[in-house]
Amino acid sequence: MRVYNLSMAAKIYEPVHRPSKPRILAVDDEPYVLDILERLLVEHGYEYQGVLTGEEALSVIEEDPPDILLLDLRMPGVDGFEVLERIRSNERLGYIPVIVLTALDKEQVEAFRKGADDFLAKPPNENALIARIESLLRLKSYIRELESAEQVLFSLATIIEMRDAYTEQHTERVVEVSLKIGRIVGLTPQELDDLRKGAHLHDIGKVAIPDEILKKKGPLTPEERKRIEEHVIIGEQICAPIHSLRGALPIIRHHHERWDGTGYPDGLREHEIPFLARIVAIADAFDAMSYDRPYRKRLSREQLMEEFEKGKGKQWDPNLTEILLGLLEEGEL
Repeated sequence: MRVYNLSMAAKIYEPVHRPSKPRILAVDDEPYVLDILERLLVEHGYEYQGVLTGEEALSVIEEDPPDILLLDLRMPGVDGFEVLERIRSNERLGYIPVIVLTALDKEQVEAFRKGADDFLAKPPNENALIARIESLLRLKSYIRELESAEQVLFSLATIIEMRDAYTEQHTERVVEVSLKIGRIVGLTPQELDDLRKGAHLHDIGKVAIPDEILKKKGPLTPEERKRIEEHVIIGEQICAPIHSLRGALPIIRHHHERWDGTGYPDGLREHEIPFLARIVAIADAFDAMSYDRPYRKRLSREQLMEEFEKGKGKQWDPNLTEILLGLLEEGEL
């Protein structure tokens, strides 16, 4: 009997045990501002911590992320703009809501560009401060619920592939190759995030496909082939209710379309196929041919290059195929 390592599938952050009060971190190089904030926030039942420098703020955030960050922009050393950039570029910390404390319109615009969620004049009005904090806490709670729903699906996708020794860790490799190609073609951060999610969930619809079909070593019957092809529509239906996965849905549905229009489920051709789906299609095919499967052995590097040359402009986007061939030639895959 095969023993599944479920810890590999449950890639969810360890819960942080917090007091029931939301925790607010304030950073400002003027002690009197921190004193005002402490008085206001403690009176309203929040847990409060104040620091005087950007360096201290980053250290505290890294060790124990707060529920809300109140951030001054003009500080010596690491200023508020750098703090914003560093936490927004960190996947683990990027969700923290940030209220910028400033009175300058120019600074407000720049702070929004760098990822601030809201701003207040300094020192802040009590009612305005509490209203902004409560609003962002509600938004954060909603986002965390979405992330939890996403994580359940990501874990389910990993468990699905663990049903079969031939496909274990296939999803992780498809994500890695897809993102490598996505960065080469210059996708935006949002597009890369959609690509990551879609690549991770591209086969989740196989949860509805029986093992005797998925693991069959011989040729599939037409009926079995039809069942297999249904996984893209099933996967789209599973993920559709989650608003944060909207950008991943075209990938899940269309990663088996072909450049020449002979793919499924909709027979799209060439540029009708969503661009991110084209990336995952070629990454998925690369991984499938690079590892043993029940129906054939893995291909050598030379055989892989030959297959992609033959499929360029037929099965796969010719430009993306050239990128993949270049990565193979350079030994980066």
